[in-house]
Amino acid sequence: MTINQTFNYHRFKLTLKKEVVENYRNLGIMTLALYGCLSLLFIFGNLIDNPGTLAEMGDDGRKAVIFMIYSVGLPISTSLMFSGLKDKAGRIGFIMTPSSTLEKYMANIAVYVIGFSIAFVVCVYLADATRWAVLSLMRFHYVPGLVSLNMAPSISANFYNMPPTQWQSALMCALFVVNGLCNVAVFACGAVLWPRLSCIKTFAVIYAVSVVMSILVMVYTVILTNADFSWFAFADSLNNGATWLLSALLAISIIVTVVFFWLSYHMLRRKDVVKTSWV
Repeated sequence: MTINQTFNYHRFKLTLKKEVVENYRNLGIMTLALYGCLSLLFIFGNLIDNPGTLAEMGDDGRKAVIFMIYSVGLPISTSLMFSGLKDKAGRIGFIMTPSSTLEKYMANIAVYVIGFSIAFVVCVYLADATRWAVLSLMRFHYVPGLVSLNMAPSISANFYNMPPTQWQSALMCALFVVNGLCNVAVFACGAVLWPRLSCIKTFAVIYAVSVVMSILVMVYTVILTNADFSWFAFADSLNNGATWLLSALLAISIIVTVVFFWLSYHMLRRKDVVKTSWV
């Protein structure tokens, strides 16, 4: 039963504590599974001494692999935010929790987004330390040092081959952060809309929308402008200093992020307390 729609820090702490206490076993199993998978990936990636593997990719290559794993893991974790709403008992328990919708929403964000991010960083360092210890004990001939998660230089300069201008590097780093938040917002919206199998359904919708948008872009470019379309040319426009395009993409990403966070919150509010309007 939601008393009001204001935010009270004390109620938020109690709601957060309730979420953690009720799901600590599942959260612990997920964290251990994440640590185990990362450890196996790091160890076997180092043992397979072939070009292109973790042993040959260097520090930047390992950072790229870690970032891609995080980019997949964060949406999966976000999609579990409201999995309790998939059955009647869970929906009743959610509605009867004496806190506002905003407090419930922020508590789930804290556990499944911020909590996952912190757990991921801890698991990466523990898994990398495990790799180093295991391979050192095995006296393996090549054991790289522990990885550093300072991603900004790799993202802006190496991973996307950006020109070494400070403004474009800052735009690219900001775009990475905002795109991460945008993914969280989209999957949070999917978690509210489809509590059951939310991750699969949201991925399917995103894939379908991406295909449609790609076709529309190609049709517009080929038919209306009488030009040959190339995704490589589009990528080169980023790599060759199209600051205005980076700025436009950043602005669009911010707008989409705000819209989807707003939608997810207001859809959750309608589930929490029956309302006749979206606002």
